[in-house]
Amino acid sequence: MNPQLCITDSADKSCAMVLKFEWQSATTGDYCLVEKESQIALQCWRENRAGQWQEQTTVHDQQIFWMTESGDKVPLAQAAIEVLSTYTEDRRRNRRRKHVWSLL
Repeated sequence: MNPQLCITDSADKSCAMVLKFEWQSATTGDYCLVEKESQIALQCWRENRAGQWQEQTTVHDQQIFWMTESGDKVPLAQAAIEVLSTYTEDRRRNRRRKHVWSLL
C-alpha cells in the first residue's frame, strides 16, 4: 500500500490522497480488499493470484484495510495508513522569529 503515512498541518487531521494497493498470492482464488471500519469490500478479484486497486480518497486519523477471501471475514493481510498533524494552536509558533540583532 502506498502511502502509509500522511503528514498535514490542518487541525482536522485529514489528508486527500491517492491510495494504491498491489497484492499477490501464491494460490489462485477469490479475494477482496476491505476497509475495516465500514466493512465494505472496495474491490474483489475472481480467480486471481494478483491485483491492484487505486482511488482518490480522504483519510482521517487512521484507516485500516485488509485482504480477505471472498465471503470471509478473516483477514489474510492487513495494511494501515496513519495521518499525523503538525497543527498547533500555540500562537508563539506562528509568530515571525526575530533575529538577535533586530532592533525593531
